[in-house]
Amino acid sequence: MTRLLVTDLDGTLLDPDGLVHDRDREAIVALRRAGVHVALCTGRLYSGTRHVAEELELTGPVACVDGSHIVDAHSGRALHLATLDAVQLGTALRCVEQAGLTCFVFAGDAVYYDAPGAELLSYVSLWSRECLEVDRVTAPHRWGVHQQVMALVALGAPEHVHEVGTRLNQQMGLYCAWFDVRRPGFEGQWGLIVRSSAASKGTAVRWLAQHHGVARQDVIVVGDWLNDVPMFEWAGQAFAMAQAPDEVKRVATCVLDAHTTEGGGILEAARRAGWLPHAG
Repeated sequence: MTRLLVTDLDGTLLDPDGLVHDRDREAIVALRRAGVHVALCTGRLYSGTRHVAEELELTGPVACVDGSHIVDAHSGRALHLATLDAVQLGTALRCVEQAGLTCFVFAGDAVYYDAPGAELLSYVSLWSRECLEVDRVTAPHRWGVHQQVMALVALGAPEHVHEVGTRLNQQMGLYCAWFDVRRPGFEGQWGLIVRSSAASKGTAVRWLAQHHGVARQDVIVVGDWLNDVPMFEWAGQAFAMAQAPDEVKRVATCVLDAHTTEGGGILEAARRAGWLPHAG
């Protein structure tokens, strides 16, 4: 039987400092020895994901930007790409700019920002190791990547973020999600993510399963955040980390005891699924 385990990165496989939990690293080694395919599925760009794949010696496809970009970790070649078209991008950027939100554009394999974004760069820099400052981030045609934009992230007051997100969700082909940032130094800030509705972590896990020749019921996923819900809904079994919001826990097959601060979520999920033996 061919099996596949797909894991989120931040809040799941990685600790708050961005490091792979030791127990989960060992669990991934054991799973691969048992013939289980292991893949990463993250909101990060590939430039912010590649070092994790290399550390774990994963050479197959990894899903980035919530499924908008699937990359062969061995060659770096793009296997799937979902971008915003010119109309979608123009509409999103106009709404963000008019609302006075601070904008970051995910294009190619870099995060682009301008002067207003410099003070908030630490929030998005974990998504990519390549962050580039431009003169005006809401005018990507001026710096040449308007045909490669996979997503944009905007930060601002909750009422403005909610207004923009609600308006953009009415646009054909766009997916928007907004949330309380909840990070030290970002009190009062809300975040907005805009990407193509053609991609999600659910479409990514389906693609990964088809690539590896794995039946849906033989796929398990592990995650902790709202963007993980689509892959929870598609997979055979879905495991939510202990700190996950209630909206995520409600669609999970099982809520784990493992918390992001201590790790062990991959190990616990594999044991609960019967893919690894219990200790002792």
